[in-house]
Amino acid sequence: MKSWHVAAPVMAGLLLGAALTFAPAVSQAEDSATIVHERQQLMKDFGSAMKTIGGYLQGGIGTTDDVAAAAGVIAEGAASLPDHFPAGTSMDDVMDPKTGAKPVIWEQWDQFVTDSQTLEARATAVQELAMAMDDAALGDAFQALGNDGCGSCHKTFREKLE
Repeated sequence: MKSWHVAAPVMAGLLLGAALTFAPAVSQAEDSATIVHERQQLMKDFGSAMKTIGGYLQGGIGTTDDVAAAAGVIAEGAASLPDHFPAGTSMDDVMDPKTGAKPVIWEQWDQFVTDSQTLEARATAVQELAMAMDDAALGDAFQALGNDGCGSCHKTFREKLE
């Protein structure tokens, strides 16, 4: 009987120690999942903004104010884009939710930041042309936003998800 009284506190201590040891890993995994969800929402916002701009240019849907606002969403998001990619949130690190963020992002961090700055600059150019109601130059600026802003980053840093 006495051995049980001695063993119970020892066992409780071991269980508490194990719980404290694994708690940070679970918390980090939950944080990583939250970060990936937020990042995915940001990318969906970018996609929606691109559709708004494209709809105006291709089908006359909306106004230049709509285009300026959409480009502003992209420019603002691009300015904080690197903050949405902390280490430990690549496709090799986070399985749920599935992410297409290639590990090369952190291997080529300076290029990733530069690409984010290019995205911001291209979106700002679209925004400024929309506010100036310069439809003639807006098409070229939108193409540059897609190619140089979104496209260059996706080619290097994003794995296409199914």
